[in-house]
Amino acid sequence: AYLFRTILPGATEGRAPNITVTIFSDGISRIVTQMFFEGEAANDSDPVLRAVGGEAPKLIARHDGRTANGEEVYIFDIVMAGDDETPFFDDLES
Repeated sequence: AYLFRTILPGATEGRAPNITVTIFSDGISRIVTQMFFEGEAANDSDPVLRAVGGEAPKLIARHDGRTANGEEVYIFDIVMAGDDETPFFDDLES
């Protein structure tokens, strides 16, 4: 489990708002993915989400209906292996 606080990022030209996530772990030198946000209109045209096709929902953080101290709460599950594995950039390059 993890938790972090941030502001909702702005969109850059041609991209939906996203946060790049880099994970370091024992036995893994480095893996990278991106987290997008549910309900963003630019998600439909974002090149990364389009590239992963049917896997795109795995990159979209879901608003869980809660607020904490006035802050919106999103859930973003990162699955390291298996059928529900999160798309990682090293997977997209191969």
